[in-house]
Parts: sequence; C-alpha cells; structure tokens
Amino acid sequence: MPVSVPVTFGKYMELEVGLKSMGFSEIVRGEMAVTMRAYGVRPPRAPRAGEIGFKYVAHGYVVKVWTTCMRGAVEKCRRAGLHDGSSTVAEVVVGRPAGKDVGWIVIADHFGRAEYFARPTLRTKNFVTTLLRRTWITKRRVERRPLCPSCHKFMWICTKQSGATFWACRRRQSHPDGRSVFKDWDASLPPKALKLARAWRKSFSTHLKKARQEGKEPRRASTIRTPWTAEENPF
Repeated sequence: MPVSVPVTFGKYMELEVGLKSMGFSEIVRGEMAVTMRAYGVRPPRAPRAGEIGFKYVAHGYVVKVWTTCMRGAVEKCRRAGLHDGSSTVAEVVVGRPAGKDVGWIVIADHFGRAEYFARPTLRTKNFVTTLLRRTWITKRRVERRPLCPSCHKFMWICTKQSGATFWACRRRQSHPDGRSVFKDWDASLPPKALKLARAWRKSFSTHLKKARQEGKEPRRASTIRTPWTAEENPF
C-alpha cells in the first residue's frame, strides 16, 4: 500500500504553477460556500472552508480541482519567504495531515451542480504529478466536449448506477431516427490523453480487484442525475 506523505509549501507551489500554466485560476473565498451548497450529489468529500481550489471554464462546464492545501498556511509561507528568503519555508507542511485527505477533481455544469467526479488522488510521493496529469485529462474532456452527430449540439455528461460515465444527447425530437445518441466517455480525448486515461483506469481496475479479494469495496460518489431536457440546457 502506498505511503501517505504531507504536502509541503514547495510541492503546493509546483501544483499551483502547473495548474495556472493549464489556464486554471484560483477559486476565490466567496465561491467556497456556493460550491458546498451547489453540488447536487455526494462527492468523495465536501470542500473544506479555507481549502485552496482552482477552476477552468470551457463549453458550459467548469473543472474544479481541490488541492487539500489550506489557504492560511500557504499565505503564511508566502509572507515568510518574501520576508526572509528562507529556503526552509519550502518544507513547511501546508496540507492536512498525511492520510487524512485526498485531492480530487470535479466537473460542474454552468449552474454549479456537479456532473462528474474523478477518482480521488491519494497523497502519496507522486501526488502533485498524478493530480496534474488527471487534471489535464479532465480538462481535455471539457475542452473537446463532443457534438452530437445527429443535431450537432453539445452532448452532456451522464452516469449510470454502476458508476460508468458517458456522453449523451437526448434531443430525440431533433434526431432523424428519434433516438437518443450516446458516445464513449473517452471519445473526445486526443491520443496522448487517451493513453494516460486508459493506464489510469487499468491501474484502478487492478486496485479494485485486489480490494475486493480482501473483502473491501472502494467508496464511490453517489449516482449523478441524468442530463437535462433540451429545454433546460441552453448549450
């Protein structure tokens, strides 16, 4: 079992630089309460007051990344670094205690309601690299949100009871055959992102199989609602 490690200010800065280079911006303080009220399904955990999060908006969806790092601790380190230039500030722990939290990524709709939760990212040795890669994959899904081949409008995220996620368009009245259209969740990913996503899924399948052999069942987020009707969604 991978060993949990604390997130230091130095590691947080690597994460911040990586997210901002992908076009993410920090979620401001006032958005936290709105976010906690808006999620329409039970996430792996609720965002904590004071936790730093980042967001990226594209094509009617918002990708949000929760870092497990606390704003107060990060800001204190920034001030200390500017004041005395001490290199030791990079080793100050700014995240919650090791083993007590995970990083996670969510896709929300334009109303702020959660549509998809990526698997939580464990805070192990490669936490920053793993979270950035998973964020990049999730961002690519939103950037390349597929168009329905029948009505040529954006498709929606849909999740089954089993937890399987896919793209759907239920504008049946706009489709020549009168049927809903579905696409694989990975359908819009470019080759590099697809390769990473498949490796990520294979790793989880191995972990899931081992956990079940040990009599355990990893916790999933609650089932996500079905997509809106055509009248509800303006995209």
